[in-house]
Amino acid sequence: MLAASTCLEGTLRFEEGVKIDGRVKGDVIFGIEDGLCIVSAGAVVEGNLRGPKALIMGEVQGNVEVDTTLVLAPSAVVVGSVKCGRFVVYDGASVTGSIETIRQLPPRMDPQLEIRTSQPPAESDVVPFRRRLFGARR
Repeated sequence: MLAASTCLEGTLRFEEGVKIDGRVKGDVIFGIEDGLCIVSAGAVVEGNLRGPKALIMGEVQGNVEVDTTLVLAPSAVVVGSVKCGRFVVYDGASVTGSIETIRQLPPRMDPQLEIRTSQPPAESDVVPFRRRLFGARR
């Protein structure tokens, strides 16, 4: 966590997530596999923000690249391009720049698994299924 009275300059790298309450002059790279970056209300990042997930309530003056979900709270201000998997924007948030949503590629299937799943199920694997719609029958 970077406190509200903190001002750091340079590229910052975090193995996991980070909460920024102060001011950063430089790029913020976070979460190698998984991590959340929270830019608190009143916080300012003057640089690019890159990682898996982010919640922005403050200001980012740079590009934002998030692999999965990016949430912009009503107080969020982004001046730069946004690239993310999913984009949630609340009324009042501001983006000055381009917005691009990216789709993640589906995981590669094991060829052996595809062969097994393409065969019809054995008789012992079939389970009867009954469904009632709109209540019980009389």
